[in-house]
Amino acid sequence: METHELSALCCVISVVLMLCSYGGAQDKRVLSLKNAGMEEKSTAQICMPQRSRRENGATILELKHHSSCSMPNRTPQLNLSKMFDSDDKRVSSWTSRIRGVDLKSSSEADIPLTSGVQLQTLNYIVTIKIGGKEMILVVDTGSDLTWVQCQPCSSCYSQEDPIFNPSASPSYQPILCNSPTCSSVQIATGISFSCGIDQPSCNYSLSYGDGSYTSGVLGWEQIDLAGTIIDGFVFGCGQPTMDSLEELLGW
Repeated sequence: METHELSALCCVISVVLMLCSYGGAQDKRVLSLKNAGMEEKSTAQICMPQRSRRENGATILELKHHSSCSMPNRTPQLNLSKMFDSDDKRVSSWTSRIRGVDLKSSSEADIPLTSGVQLQTLNYIVTIKIGGKEMILVVDTGSDLTWVQCQPCSSCYSQEDPIFNPSASPSYQPILCNSPTCSSVQIATGISFSCGIDQPSCNYSLSYGDGSYTSGVLGWEQIDLAGTIIDGFVFGCGQPTMDSLEELLGW
């Protein structure tokens, strides 16, 4: 297969609503991915953002392989080396974070996903709605926190779409530093948190193995997966961030 040709991976995403106990922590929703099959798509289709949609009662999210769009001429050897390094970091992260988790009960719903990827990385791109606004996010199964760039931000990286403005969203609510949610998210994810100096916000700081990072505040927001509404979704408002995937909105 030539370098400009891509394969599309049809995935099934299982939304597992797990009631987890982290020493009295609040409930946490966990998202898992399952492979279902493959189909061919052209390079032009791969790099065009697709909106989530509903088909036969299922939520379909179009996932895209970011490195094939941003670095199409990268050698297969470099792709494999980066993939193995990312896999090793993810396995180490999963192993360290699942220890001590007490699973009380769970329920799940399968959501089919369509992906245009070359099977050499775990990173994909998806378009969803956060606070009623469409956002292009990187799906990283090794990360515990969903975040987007938020206003005001003087040192955010460049992106094609508008930066999310929490003050313009009626469904956004900040998470306070002394709240049970702030404490439970810190325990569940192992991410560094701190209290704000001028306001009692729940601040976070998160870095990735490739050198990218994000820091900001935690908040509650409504997300929309092709008509499937989730209220009170905990996410990070990044201020500032640094990432190599320009024109994307978050992770």
